[in-house]
Amino acid sequence: MKRFIAATLALAISASSAWAEDLPKQMIWSSYDLGSSGHADASAIAEALMTAHDTRVRSLPSGTSIGRLLPLKLGRVDYGYLANEVYFATEAIHDFASREWGPQDLRILLGRPATFGMATSKDVGITEMSQLAGKRVAYVQGNLSLNVKADAMLAFGGLTRDDVEVFEAPSYRAAIRTLIEGQVDAVGGVPSSALFREMEATPAGLAWIPISPDNEASWDALRSVASFFARPGERSAQASARRARPISSPAAIR
Repeated sequence: MKRFIAATLALAISASSAWAEDLPKQMIWSSYDLGSSGHADASAIAEALMTAHDTRVRSLPSGTSIGRLLPLKLGRVDYGYLANEVYFATEAIHDFASREWGPQDLRILLGRPATFGMATSKDVGITEMSQLAGKRVAYVQGNLSLNVKADAMLAFGGLTRDDVEVFEAPSYRAAIRTLIEGQVDAVGGVPSSALFREMEATPAGLAWIPISPDNEASWDALRSVASFFARPGERSAQASARRARPISSPAAIR
């Protein structure tokens, strides 16, 4: 039984922008980079809007939290299909805890819970978070959404970044690619990403490190790092849609 943590993906707008009754003729959205579930979601929503309304949507993908939020802050995009950087920016925490960045006055137009887990290859043989000690774990430069959740995964196993070998990738897509190419032993991510399906098809195979819903101490440690995670419920979300079945995973609080 595979277990995942949940995050939130949301379409955000700056509070200074007006929401018209009729959609504008053209919109620009920032989103996650190609190959991610966030980019696929944004593309699907944009396609539905363009089919139903007289509007055009152009996506501006980025593999970092700053890269998705900065264009919205500067008014270069109309909307941002964002992850947990929405929460970090509105609360002015982590990298957004500065006069230049936070708190940002953002509005959520729509959103959905998204599962999150720590992926590894089957041949590495990691079956518990604590076994990541001394292993190579991928992080992404400037991507707080992924990095904070990865820290929370480590905390579940009683670890911090000091206990692992940190491999910094330039983008979310590149981080998952490092696992596919065997440069790291684990990477955090949303299991429905197309890149994880690619990993699943490799000779090394794909495995998700279990997260027990019954380990109170581990959950307390996890939520001390990322309080927006919630306890598991029944949800279908796997890297392979071909073998999708109910799994024990949490629902997002936000």
